[in-house]
Amino acid sequence: MLKKRKILIVIIIVGIIITGIVSVKKINQRKSLIVAEENDLGIPTAIMEVATGELRDEISYVGIIESKNAVAISPKITSEVSQLKFKEGDFVSKGNVIASLNDKQLSAKVDTTMHKKETLQVNRNYLNKEINNYYEKNPLVKKIEALQSNYDFLSTQVEKQKVLYENGAIPKNSYDEVVHEQEVMAIQLKELKATSENSYNKLIHEENMVTTQIKEIDALTNELNLNVQETVITAPISGRIRLINYNEGDLAMMGKPLAIIDDLDNLIVKVNVGEVDLAKLKLGTSAIIESDLNKYHIEGNITNILPSVNPLTKLGEVEVSFSLKDKKDLKMGASKKVRFILNEDLKEEILIESAFIKELQNKKIVYVEKDGIVFEKEIKTGLKVGDKVEVLEGLKKGDKIAYKNITTLYDGAKIFVYQGVGNL
Repeated sequence: MLKKRKILIVIIIVGIIITGIVSVKKINQRKSLIVAEENDLGIPTAIMEVATGELRDEISYVGIIESKNAVAISPKITSEVSQLKFKEGDFVSKGNVIASLNDKQLSAKVDTTMHKKETLQVNRNYLNKEINNYYEKNPLVKKIEALQSNYDFLSTQVEKQKVLYENGAIPKNSYDEVVHEQEVMAIQLKELKATSENSYNKLIHEENMVTTQIKEIDALTNELNLNVQETVITAPISGRIRLINYNEGDLAMMGKPLAIIDDLDNLIVKVNVGEVDLAKLKLGTSAIIESDLNKYHIEGNITNILPSVNPLTKLGEVEVSFSLKDKKDLKMGASKKVRFILNEDLKEEILIESAFIKELQNKKIVYVEKDGIVFEKEIKTGLKVGDKVEVLEGLKKGDKIAYKNITTLYDGAKIFVYQGVGNL
Protein backbone atom coordinates (compact mmCIF):
# COMPACT_ATOMS: atom_id res chain seq x y z
CA MET A 1 0.00 0.00 0.00
CA LEU A 2 2.86 2.32 0.91
CA LYS A 3 4.59 1.51 -2.39
CA LYS A 4 1.44 2.44 -4.39
CA ARG A 5 1.16 5.73 -2.51
CA LYS A 6 4.79 6.60 -3.35
CA ILE A 7 4.21 5.84 -7.05
CA LEU A 8 1.09 8.04 -7.06
CA ILE A 9 3.02 10.92 -5.43
CA VAL A 10 5.79 10.61 -8.06
CA ILE A 11 3.24 10.70 -10.91
CA ILE A 12 1.60 13.82 -9.45
CA ILE A 13 4.97 15.59 -9.11
CA VAL A 14 5.97 14.73 -12.72
CA GLY A 15 2.59 16.05 -13.95
CA ILE A 16 3.06 19.32 -12.08
CA ILE A 17 6.54 19.78 -13.55
CA ILE A 18 5.36 19.14 -17.14
CA THR A 19 2.41 21.54 -16.70
CA GLY A 20 4.77 24.19 -15.38
CA ILE A 21 7.16 23.84 -18.34
CA VAL A 22 4.30 24.16 -20.87
CA SER A 23 2.90 27.20 -19.04
CA VAL A 24 6.28 28.92 -19.02
CA LYS A 25 6.69 28.39 -22.79
CA LYS A 26 3.23 29.85 -23.48
CA ILE A 27 3.89 32.83 -21.22
CA ASN A 28 7.22 33.53 -22.95
CA GLN A 29 5.58 33.31 -26.37
CA ARG A 30 2.82 35.75 -25.29
CA LYS A 31 5.48 38.12 -23.92
CA SER A 32 7.30 38.02 -27.26
CA LEU A 33 4.12 38.92 -29.11
CA ILE A 34 3.23 41.69 -26.68
CA VAL A 35 6.76 43.12 -26.87
CA ALA A 36 6.61 42.99 -30.65
CA GLU A 37 3.35 44.90 -30.74
CA GLU A 38 4.46 47.46 -28.13
CA ASN A 39 7.70 48.22 -29.99
CA ASP A 40 5.92 48.32 -33.40
CA LEU A 41 7.98 45.39 -34.68
CA GLY A 42 5.15 44.32 -36.96
CA ILE A 43 2.50 41.66 -37.05
CA PRO A 44 3.76 38.48 -35.37
CA THR A 45 3.93 35.48 -37.73
CA ALA A 46 6.03 32.48 -38.67
CA ILE A 47 7.95 32.03 -41.91
CA MET A 48 8.45 28.81 -43.89
CA GLU A 49 10.66 28.18 -46.92
CA VAL A 50 8.82 26.65 -49.86
CA ALA A 51 10.03 23.19 -50.86
CA THR A 52 9.08 20.54 -53.40
CA GLY A 53 7.73 17.06 -52.86
CA GLU A 54 5.57 14.28 -54.32
CA LEU A 55 1.83 14.57 -53.82
CA ARG A 56 0.43 11.08 -53.59
CA ASP A 57 -3.25 10.53 -54.20
CA GLU A 58 -3.99 7.23 -52.50
CA ILE A 59 -6.59 5.06 -50.82
CA SER A 60 -5.86 2.59 -48.03
CA TYR A 61 -7.33 -0.78 -47.09
CA VAL A 62 -6.30 -3.85 -45.09
CA GLY A 63 -5.51 -7.07 -46.93
CA ILE A 64 -4.44 -10.65 -46.17
CA ILE A 65 -1.08 -12.12 -47.28
CA GLU A 66 -1.33 -15.37 -49.25
CA SER A 67 0.76 -17.45 -51.62
CA LYS A 68 -0.37 -17.37 -55.22
CA ASN A 69 0.79 -20.96 -55.72
CA ALA A 70 0.16 -22.82 -52.47
CA VAL A 71 0.30 -26.60 -53.03
CA ALA A 72 -1.45 -29.28 -50.97
CA ILE A 73 0.40 -32.62 -50.99
CA SER A 74 -1.89 -35.63 -50.55
CA PRO A 75 -0.86 -39.30 -50.29
CA LYS A 76 -1.93 -41.42 -53.27
CA ILE A 77 -2.22 -44.48 -51.05
CA THR A 78 -3.46 -45.14 -47.52
CA SER A 79 -0.61 -46.13 -45.23
CA GLU A 80 1.01 -45.39 -41.89
CA VAL A 81 3.35 -42.40 -41.62
CA SER A 82 6.71 -43.91 -40.72
CA GLN A 83 8.83 -40.73 -40.83
CA LEU A 84 8.42 -36.94 -41.04
CA LYS A 85 11.56 -35.11 -42.10
CA PHE A 86 10.32 -31.52 -41.79
CA LYS A 87 8.08 -29.54 -39.48
CA GLU A 88 5.72 -26.62 -39.98
CA GLY A 89 7.57 -23.42 -40.84
CA ASP A 90 10.56 -25.19 -42.41
CA PHE A 91 11.82 -24.15 -45.83
CA VAL A 92 12.03 -26.92 -48.43
CA SER A 93 13.42 -27.20 -51.95
CA LYS A 94 11.71 -28.92 -54.84
CA GLY A 95 12.36 -32.67 -54.59
CA ASN A 96 13.09 -32.74 -50.83
CA VAL A 97 11.60 -35.80 -49.10
CA ILE A 98 8.97 -34.52 -46.68
CA ALA A 99 7.63 -37.81 -45.34
CA SER A 100 7.86 -41.59 -45.76
CA LEU A 101 4.96 -44.03 -45.49
CA ASN A 102 5.19 -47.67 -44.41
CA ASP A 103 5.87 -49.83 -47.50
CA LYS A 104 6.27 -53.30 -45.92
CA GLN A 105 2.91 -54.69 -47.12
CA LEU A 106 3.42 -53.30 -50.60
CA SER A 107 6.94 -54.75 -50.83
CA ALA A 108 5.58 -58.16 -49.73
CA LYS A 109 2.94 -58.02 -52.47
CA VAL A 110 5.62 -57.16 -55.02
CA ASP A 111 7.65 -60.24 -53.96
CA THR A 112 4.56 -62.50 -54.19
CA THR A 113 3.64 -61.32 -57.67
CA MET A 114 7.23 -61.73 -58.84
CA HIS A 115 7.22 -65.38 -57.68
CA LYS A 116 3.95 -65.96 -59.55
CA LYS A 117 5.45 -64.45 -62.65
CA GLU A 118 8.49 -66.74 -62.43
CA THR A 119 6.19 -69.81 -62.27
CA LEU A 120 4.16 -68.61 -65.24
CA GLN A 121 7.29 -67.93 -67.25
CA VAL A 122 8.43 -71.52 -66.67
CA ASN A 123 5.04 -72.74 -67.93
CA ARG A 124 5.14 -70.48 -70.97
CA ASN A 125 8.65 -71.64 -71.87
CA TYR A 126 7.46 -75.27 -71.70
CA LEU A 127 4.45 -74.48 -73.89
CA ASN A 128 6.56 -72.56 -76.39
CA LYS A 129 8.88 -75.57 -76.67
CA GLU A 130 5.94 -77.96 -77.18
CA ILE A 131 4.47 -75.71 -79.87
CA ASN A 132 7.76 -75.26 -81.71
CA ASN A 133 8.52 -79.02 -81.69
CA TYR A 134 4.94 -80.23 -82.18
CA TYR A 135 5.21 -81.33 -85.82
CA GLU A 136 8.55 -82.96 -85.18
CA LYS A 137 8.05 -84.93 -81.98
CA ASN A 138 4.33 -85.27 -81.25
CA PRO A 139 3.13 -88.95 -81.47
CA LEU A 140 -0.10 -87.97 -83.20
CA VAL A 141 1.85 -86.40 -86.00
CA LYS A 142 3.78 -89.63 -86.45
CA LYS A 143 0.51 -91.64 -86.58
CA ILE A 144 -0.92 -89.23 -89.14
CA GLU A 145 2.17 -89.62 -91.31
CA ALA A 146 1.94 -93.46 -91.14
CA LEU A 147 -1.79 -93.48 -91.79
CA GLN A 148 -1.37 -91.02 -94.64
CA SER A 149 1.23 -93.35 -96.21
CA ASN A 150 -1.15 -96.33 -95.90
CA TYR A 151 -4.00 -94.31 -97.35
CA ASP A 152 -1.89 -93.25 -100.32
CA PHE A 153 -0.93 -96.89 -100.96
CA LEU A 154 -4.53 -98.02 -100.65
CA SER A 155 -5.64 -95.29 -103.04
CA THR A 156 -3.21 -96.71 -105.60
CA GLN A 157 -4.65 -100.18 -105.05
CA VAL A 158 -8.17 -98.85 -105.54
CA GLU A 159 -7.19 -97.46 -108.92
CA LYS A 160 -5.68 -100.80 -109.94
CA GLN A 161 -8.70 -102.76 -108.68
CA LYS A 162 -10.97 -100.44 -110.62
CA VAL A 163 -9.15 -101.20 -113.88
CA LEU A 164 -9.32 -104.97 -113.19
CA TYR A 165 -13.02 -104.75 -112.33
CA GLU A 166 -13.86 -102.75 -115.41
CA ASN A 167 -12.02 -105.39 -117.55
CA GLY A 168 -13.86 -108.23 -115.79
CA ALA A 169 -10.73 -109.60 -114.17
CA ILE A 170 -12.18 -109.43 -110.61
CA PRO A 171 -15.72 -109.54 -109.26
CA LYS A 172 -17.50 -106.39 -108.06
CA ASN A 173 -17.48 -107.40 -104.39
CA SER A 174 -13.68 -107.56 -104.43
CA TYR A 175 -13.55 -104.06 -105.84
CA ASP A 176 -16.17 -102.74 -103.35
CA GLU A 177 -14.22 -104.22 -100.45
CA VAL A 178 -11.07 -102.24 -101.39
CA VAL A 179 -13.10 -99.03 -101.86
CA HIS A 180 -14.74 -99.48 -98.46
CA GLU A 181 -11.37 -99.99 -96.81
CA GLN A 182 -10.18 -96.75 -98.43
CA GLU A 183 -13.21 -94.81 -97.17
CA VAL A 184 -12.73 -96.13 -93.61
CA MET A 185 -9.08 -95.15 -93.66
CA ALA A 186 -9.97 -91.67 -94.97
CA ILE A 187 -12.33 -91.18 -92.03
CA GLN A 188 -9.66 -92.35 -89.60
CA LEU A 189 -7.12 -89.98 -91.16
CA LYS A 190 -9.54 -87.04 -90.92
CA GLU A 191 -10.33 -87.78 -87.28
CA LEU A 192 -6.65 -88.12 -86.41
CA LYS A 193 -5.83 -84.83 -88.13
CA ALA A 194 -8.68 -83.12 -86.22
CA THR A 195 -7.41 -84.54 -82.94
CA SER A 196 -3.88 -83.36 -83.73
CA GLU A 197 -5.09 -79.89 -84.70
CA ASN A 198 -7.12 -79.63 -81.49
CA SER A 199 -4.07 -80.65 -79.46
CA TYR A 200 -1.97 -78.02 -81.22
CA ASN A 201 -4.62 -75.31 -80.80
CA LYS A 202 -4.95 -76.24 -77.14
CA LEU A 203 -1.23 -75.64 -76.66
CA ILE A 204 -1.55 -72.28 -78.44
CA HIS A 205 -4.52 -71.33 -76.25
CA GLU A 206 -2.70 -72.32 -73.06
CA GLU A 207 0.35 -70.34 -74.16
CA ASN A 208 -1.86 -67.29 -74.86
CA MET A 209 -3.54 -67.64 -71.46
CA VAL A 210 -0.19 -67.80 -69.70
CA THR A 211 1.08 -64.78 -71.67
CA THR A 212 -2.05 -62.83 -70.68
CA GLN A 213 -1.54 -63.76 -67.01
CA ILE A 214 2.09 -62.61 -67.21
CA LYS A 215 0.97 -59.28 -68.69
CA GLU A 216 -1.59 -58.86 -65.89
CA ILE A 217 1.06 -59.64 -63.30
CA ASP A 218 3.43 -57.16 -64.97
CA ALA A 219 0.72 -54.49 -64.79
CA LEU A 220 0.05 -55.33 -61.14
CA THR A 221 3.76 -55.28 -60.37
CA ASN A 222 4.15 -51.87 -62.03
CA GLU A 223 1.21 -50.56 -60.03
CA LEU A 224 2.65 -51.94 -56.80
CA ASN A 225 6.07 -50.48 -57.60
CA LEU A 226 4.46 -47.11 -58.25
CA ASN A 227 2.66 -47.39 -54.92
CA VAL A 228 5.98 -48.18 -53.24
CA GLN A 229 7.42 -45.05 -54.85
CA GLU A 230 4.38 -43.09 -53.63
CA THR A 231 5.33 -43.97 -50.05
CA VAL A 232 8.13 -41.42 -50.43
CA ILE A 233 6.42 -38.01 -50.47
CA THR A 234 8.50 -35.18 -51.95
CA ALA A 235 8.02 -31.43 -52.29
CA PRO A 236 6.68 -30.53 -55.78
CA ILE A 237 7.82 -26.92 -55.36
CA SER A 238 10.27 -24.90 -53.30
CA GLY A 239 8.75 -22.93 -50.45
CA ARG A 240 7.81 -23.06 -46.80
CA ILE A 241 5.66 -25.68 -45.09
CA ARG A 242 2.56 -23.99 -43.74
CA LEU A 243 0.76 -27.05 -42.36
CA ILE A 244 1.36 -30.75 -41.62
CA ASN A 245 -1.77 -32.77 -40.84
CA TYR A 246 -0.19 -35.98 -39.54
CA ASN A 247 2.24 -37.18 -36.90
CA GLU A 248 4.54 -40.17 -37.18
CA GLY A 249 2.50 -43.34 -36.61
CA ASP A 250 -0.75 -41.82 -37.90
CA LEU A 251 -2.65 -43.48 -40.73
CA ALA A 252 -2.36 -41.16 -43.74
CA MET A 253 -5.50 -41.30 -45.85
CA MET A 254 -5.43 -41.26 -49.63
CA GLY A 255 -6.57 -37.83 -50.88
CA LYS A 256 -6.33 -36.04 -47.52
CA PRO A 257 -3.55 -33.40 -47.58
CA LEU A 258 -0.47 -34.43 -45.65
CA ALA A 259 1.16 -30.99 -45.95
CA ILE A 260 0.64 -27.56 -47.53
CA ILE A 261 3.62 -25.72 -49.04
CA ASP A 262 3.53 -22.00 -49.82
CA ASP A 263 5.48 -20.76 -52.84
CA LEU A 264 7.18 -17.68 -51.39
CA ASP A 265 8.31 -16.47 -54.81
CA ASN A 266 4.72 -15.74 -55.82
CA LEU A 267 3.15 -13.72 -53.01
CA ILE A 268 -0.07 -11.74 -53.09
CA VAL A 269 -2.18 -9.64 -50.77
CA LYS A 270 -5.92 -10.12 -51.17
CA VAL A 271 -7.74 -6.86 -50.46
CA ASN A 272 -11.49 -6.25 -50.27
CA VAL A 273 -12.08 -2.78 -51.72
CA GLY A 274 -15.22 -0.66 -51.51
CA GLU A 275 -17.38 -0.44 -54.61
CA VAL A 276 -16.70 3.28 -55.18
CA ASP A 277 -12.92 2.98 -54.75
CA LEU A 278 -12.85 -0.16 -56.89
CA ALA A 279 -13.69 1.96 -59.92
CA LYS A 280 -10.49 3.96 -59.33
CA LEU A 281 -8.24 0.91 -59.56
CA LYS A 282 -6.92 -0.96 -62.59
CA LEU A 283 -4.47 -3.72 -63.42
CA GLY A 284 -0.93 -2.48 -62.81
CA THR A 285 -1.90 0.16 -60.23
CA SER A 286 0.99 0.61 -57.79
CA ALA A 287 0.49 -0.36 -54.17
CA ILE A 288 2.53 0.00 -51.01
CA ILE A 289 2.26 -2.75 -48.40
CA GLU A 290 3.18 -1.51 -44.96
CA SER A 291 5.29 -3.72 -42.75
CA ASP A 292 4.88 -4.23 -39.02
CA LEU A 293 5.44 -1.01 -37.06
CA ASN A 294 6.07 0.75 -40.42
CA LYS A 295 9.79 -0.14 -40.26
CA TYR A 296 9.82 -0.50 -44.05
CA HIS A 297 7.35 -0.89 -46.90
CA ILE A 298 6.98 -3.30 -49.80
CA GLU A 299 6.07 -2.19 -53.29
CA GLY A 300 3.68 -4.18 -55.44
CA ASN A 301 1.14 -3.94 -58.26
CA ILE A 302 -2.44 -5.01 -58.85
CA THR A 303 -2.38 -8.20 -60.93
CA ASN A 304 -6.00 -9.30 -60.64
CA ILE A 305 -9.36 -7.64 -60.03
CA LEU A 306 -12.28 -10.00 -59.58
CA PRO A 307 -15.14 -9.11 -61.95
CA SER A 308 -17.87 -9.33 -59.31
CA VAL A 309 -18.80 -7.39 -56.16
CA ASN A 310 -20.33 -8.96 -53.06
CA PRO A 311 -23.99 -7.82 -53.19
CA LEU A 312 -24.21 -7.67 -49.38
CA THR A 313 -20.93 -5.98 -48.43
CA LYS A 314 -20.45 -4.07 -51.72
CA LEU A 315 -16.80 -5.10 -51.64
CA GLY A 316 -14.73 -6.42 -54.53
CA GLU A 317 -11.55 -8.50 -54.26
CA VAL A 318 -8.24 -7.19 -55.57
CA GLU A 319 -4.94 -9.13 -55.70
CA VAL A 320 -1.65 -7.28 -55.25
CA SER A 321 1.49 -9.20 -56.24
CA PHE A 322 4.78 -8.46 -54.53
CA SER A 323 8.18 -10.02 -53.87
CA LEU A 324 10.21 -10.21 -50.69
CA LYS A 325 13.92 -10.94 -50.23
CA ASP A 326 13.83 -11.79 -46.55
CA LYS A 327 11.03 -14.31 -46.15
CA LYS A 328 12.04 -15.66 -42.75
CA ASP A 329 9.49 -13.69 -40.73
CA LEU A 330 6.73 -13.68 -43.35
CA LYS A 331 3.42 -14.87 -41.90
CA MET A 332 0.77 -16.25 -44.22
CA GLY A 333 -2.69 -14.98 -43.39
CA ALA A 334 -1.33 -11.85 -41.67
CA SER A 335 -3.22 -8.58 -42.09
CA LYS A 336 -1.36 -5.74 -43.79
CA LYS A 337 -2.28 -2.16 -44.61
CA VAL A 338 -2.19 -1.60 -48.36
CA ARG A 339 -2.02 1.89 -49.90
CA PHE A 340 -3.05 2.14 -53.55
CA ILE A 341 -1.34 5.00 -55.46
CA LEU A 342 -3.90 6.57 -57.79
CA ASN A 343 -1.65 9.13 -59.49
CA GLU A 344 1.09 7.05 -61.08
CA ASP A 345 3.10 9.86 -62.72
CA LEU A 346 4.58 11.25 -59.52
CA LYS A 347 7.06 14.10 -59.84
CA GLU A 348 8.50 16.83 -57.66
CA GLU A 349 5.99 19.69 -57.26
CA ILE A 350 5.71 22.86 -55.19
CA LEU A 351 3.65 21.84 -52.16
CA ILE A 352 2.19 23.90 -49.35
CA GLU A 353 -0.49 23.32 -46.76
CA SER A 354 -3.98 24.52 -47.57
CA ALA A 355 -4.01 26.48 -44.27
CA PHE A 356 -1.29 28.79 -45.68
CA ILE A 357 -3.64 30.07 -48.41
CA LYS A 358 -6.05 33.00 -48.00
CA GLU A 359 -9.15 33.38 -50.17
CA LEU A 360 -9.35 37.04 -51.18
CA GLN A 361 -11.82 38.35 -53.78
CA ASN A 362 -12.08 34.94 -55.45
CA LYS A 363 -8.34 34.71 -55.58
CA LYS A 364 -6.00 32.41 -53.79
CA ILE A 365 -3.08 34.26 -52.27
CA VAL A 366 -0.14 33.63 -50.01
CA TYR A 367 2.09 36.10 -48.20
CA VAL A 368 5.66 36.09 -49.49
CA GLU A 369 8.22 37.61 -47.12
CA LYS A 370 11.08 39.86 -48.19
CA ASP A 371 13.19 41.98 -45.83
CA GLY A 372 10.64 41.85 -43.03
CA ILE A 373 7.70 42.79 -45.27
CA VAL A 374 5.04 40.42 -46.67
CA PHE A 375 3.48 40.84 -50.07
CA GLU A 376 0.34 39.27 -51.44
CA LYS A 377 1.08 36.75 -54.20
CA GLU A 378 -1.69 35.16 -56.25
CA ILE A 379 -1.22 31.46 -56.89
CA LYS A 380 -2.88 28.76 -58.95
CA THR A 381 -3.38 25.40 -57.30
CA GLY A 382 -3.82 21.87 -58.60
CA LEU A 383 -4.32 18.55 -56.87
CA LYS A 384 -5.14 18.50 -53.17
CA VAL A 385 -4.49 15.44 -51.02
CA GLY A 386 -5.23 15.73 -47.33
CA ASP A 387 -3.88 19.09 -46.10
CA LYS A 388 -1.30 19.35 -48.93
CA VAL A 389 -1.94 21.43 -52.06
CA GLU A 390 -0.02 21.44 -55.34
CA VAL A 391 0.96 24.97 -56.45
CA LEU A 392 1.00 25.27 -60.25
CA GLU A 393 1.88 28.96 -60.55
CA GLY A 394 2.94 31.81 -58.28
CA LEU A 395 5.62 30.20 -56.10
CA LYS A 396 9.03 28.70 -56.60
CA LYS A 397 11.29 26.59 -54.45
CA GLY A 398 13.06 28.69 -51.81
CA ASP A 399 10.39 31.40 -51.52
CA LYS A 400 9.60 32.34 -47.93
CA ILE A 401 5.95 32.55 -46.99
CA ALA A 402 4.08 33.38 -43.80
CA TYR A 403 1.96 30.61 -42.36
CA LYS A 404 0.85 31.95 -38.97
CA ASN A 405 -1.63 34.67 -38.17
CA ILE A 406 -2.34 35.13 -41.91
CA THR A 407 -5.88 36.43 -41.30
CA THR A 408 -4.37 39.68 -39.92
CA LEU A 409 -1.72 40.06 -42.62
CA TYR A 410 -2.14 42.38 -45.61
CA ASP A 411 -0.15 43.41 -48.64
CA GLY A 412 2.97 45.33 -47.55
CA ALA A 413 2.52 44.55 -43.87
CA LYS A 414 5.55 44.72 -41.61
CA ILE A 415 6.03 41.47 -39.73
CA PHE A 416 7.77 40.18 -36.67
CA VAL A 417 9.06 36.63 -37.16
CA TYR A 418 8.72 34.83 -33.88
CA GLN A 419 9.34 31.39 -35.38
CA GLY A 420 12.32 30.78 -37.69
CA VAL A 421 12.47 29.70 -41.30
CA GLY A 422 12.03 26.00 -41.96
CA ASN A 423 11.04 23.69 -44.81
CA LEU A 424 7.53 22.63 -45.66
